[in-house]
Amino acid sequence: MADVRVTERELEVLVKMLGMLGAATVGERAAAALKVTEWVKGRGLAWSDVILPPPPPPVTVRVRGEGDSWINSMAQMAAQAQAQATREAAAQAMARAAQAREAARAQAQAHQAGQAYKMAQAAQGPPWQGPAGVMAAQHMDLLKGSKEAEFLNSQLARAQAYGTAVRLSVKQEAWLRDILGRAGLGWGGEGQGVGAPAALTPAPDERAALPRKRTR
Repeated sequence: MADVRVTERELEVLVKMLGMLGAATVGERAAAALKVTEWVKGRGLAWSDVILPPPPPPVTVRVRGEGDSWINSMAQMAAQAQAQATREAAAQAMARAAQAREAARAQAQAHQAGQAYKMAQAAQGPPWQGPAGVMAAQHMDLLKGSKEAEFLNSQLARAQAYGTAVRLSVKQEAWLRDILGRAGLGWGGEGQGVGAPAALTPAPDERAALPRKRTR
């Protein structure tokens, strides 16, 4: 490729002449082709000089030898950095695993403590559990219908499951005392819905306190 510099103005002229190659008549196209050919030859160029792009400038690359101390030091630094990153990642993974094991152990201990507490409360039982159990086992015939039987059995189930943690409302306590009183059963003072088991005490016979009617 010839080393000839072409100005921007000359390139504009060439572009216009190349545009004439698409003229409508054969004569115009032939004249345009002749002008373009003269333009290329007049500048000492070939068509390859016009169409092909110029080659890129040469690039000089300097390659160090295999024994270069700089390359060896860089390789060692990269290897050390990678090894350090691997050690740090392994240490973090081990720390996370230890934390997970500790959290699982603490959760298991808390669960065991809760179960032990529930079992201790269930074993102790509320003070009315004993007389209510006697009522359910020996005096179901004194209950007034299925609603009272369901109430008595549900309270016994709660006492067995939750022990002293079971609390009776004022209405429930009055109802339970009324049921147990029919069999001469009861428990401690009023409002003792939760507490240590008390000895069975017979309830006062309410009918004995009523005045008897005189017969003529």
